[in-house]
Amino acid sequence: HLNVLIFSEALAREGIRPALDYLDREQQTRLITHPFIVQGDANKLLEHQFPMEQIGGQALSKKHQFILIERSVSPWVDTLRDIFMLLAQPGQELVLAKVVFMDEKNEAAEDEEGNDEGTREENPVLMAGGALFRGDRLVGFFDERETAGYMWITGHVARAIKVIKCPDDENKHITVEIFETTSELTPIIEGNQPRFHLSIFAEGRIQDVTCKDLPLEKEFIASINRQAATVIRNEVEMSLAKAQELQTDVFGLGSLLFRTRPHAWRPIEDRWHTIFPDVVMDVEVKAIVRRTGLISEPITIR
Repeated sequence: HLNVLIFSEALAREGIRPALDYLDREQQTRLITHPFIVQGDANKLLEHQFPMEQIGGQALSKKHQFILIERSVSPWVDTLRDIFMLLAQPGQELVLAKVVFMDEKNEAAEDEEGNDEGTREENPVLMAGGALFRGDRLVGFFDERETAGYMWITGHVARAIKVIKCPDDENKHITVEIFETTSELTPIIEGNQPRFHLSIFAEGRIQDVTCKDLPLEKEFIASINRQAATVIRNEVEMSLAKAQELQTDVFGLGSLLFRTRPHAWRPIEDRWHTIFPDVVMDVEVKAIVRRTGLISEPITIR
């Protein structure tokens, strides 16, 4: 009946290999169990009651599935099977979903006569971002945008929400829902130094507008497309920079070389951990916002 597996941050920084050995060896382990890294005190998370769910494991599992599918700001590594698969690949480091326990403040709700009607429970968990490993040791964390960049690079974005500025007013915003994406990562060998080309296509629709006007002219739409592409490119660059700073190839660039360019991988395999921080990735993003929803102009209040 095991649904969720929680690693504390302290244990993860020491190394999770002993725990993984037990889980992989034990006959009753469910490989579809969902693993998480708790940033901070894991005991508080275990002891806490979740609103709307009687079992905390189900609450965490459902929340991660929603965030993974609808927002793409949590790593796609969703089961123990994924962990064992990734760790067995050369040139591939591990990244797991990050959970942060937030101190909850329950306030008693009182009716008009001052009687206590009960407590109001807040969601105690913030789930967004990733925990990065080098080998079996935790070395750092992705924030929400860096995790989104990781998902673009690895080609696992299902849906995403991007907020851009109105072209005619930087204090107003347009929300774009991305619902169709493709990502293609291609290795390029130049001498002994590999580089990579990432091509991303994203198609979406306007979900929310706070602009005063929404002129559906060619120049205006082109501006929205450019801004959406810039947001995605920035997320990719932020994610790559953080992983290179931590010297951990969570994107599997080395694994891609191993699978597609084995003749180029063999000479650098033993040095990949020193080569990866200097790897260059060319990012090409094409974003198209095709639809405005059921209305074309923002609501006018007279």
